[in-house]
Amino acid sequence: MIELLNQIFNVKDTEIVNTRINKKLFNEYSELTKTELRAIKEEIESIYSLYKINKSKSHIETYITQDYKYEEIPFLYVNIRNKEKYQKISEILHKAIINPVFIIIENQENLIFSIAHKRINLADKSKRVIEKTVNTDWIDINENNFSTNTYLKALDLTKRNRENLFELYNDLIRITINFNAIKIDKNINIEDKEQSYKSEQMLSEIGEINKEISRLRKDINKKDKSFSEKVEINIKIKKLEGKLEELLNV
Repeated sequence: MIELLNQIFNVKDTEIVNTRINKKLFNEYSELTKTELRAIKEEIESIYSLYKINKSKSHIETYITQDYKYEEIPFLYVNIRNKEKYQKISEILHKAIINPVFIIIENQENLIFSIAHKRINLADKSKRVIEKTVNTDWIDINENNFSTNTYLKALDLTKRNRENLFELYNDLIRITINFNAIKIDKNINIEDKEQSYKSEQMLSEIGEINKEISRLRKDINKKDKSFSEKVEINIKIKKLEGKLEELLNV
């Protein structure tokens, strides 16, 4: 799998690290709670540092402003034991690592790619604030389909914006957002910068509607709900499902 990822990202030999990380190292990071440290211990089978993208290894300029400090982009390969725990694990690792990191989560040869912008915590410049996290769904990279093939080709780092490390990372976020949207609308161009803003808005709206439908379904099953209240909730669910269908059939 790692050799295949090397080909997908088209990394230079100087950028390859391919070193296993001892999970005990995370115990030294004070920001992680005992619950988060236990999750690393119990839910992660192994963690590898795959690549390090920086000025010396990749000849890409650093990016430092009052709000951002992008001196290196590590790529991690994380094998997890339970695929249902991927979101929790990605959140913990983004929190634990100060640099913006590209996380590749693997379970039984299916992958999730996770990426998140981080800005400097102005109250404590040794810490970072995660702005937003973008995760793909589970991907079978051996599956021959349009959206997966398009995304994997786009991950070639030599084809991304290499003006500086921030722009490179931002470019990876952009194509990941568009990839998530391509599964809804195959007419989306994964390389379209303007489209990524529309894609993000559409995916956010779909996520909020699904969240509200889920909340209403739990609400309708409460014992204290009267028949008329359940009818009213059901009407709301039907309206939301109709709106969701419109978005999913763009």
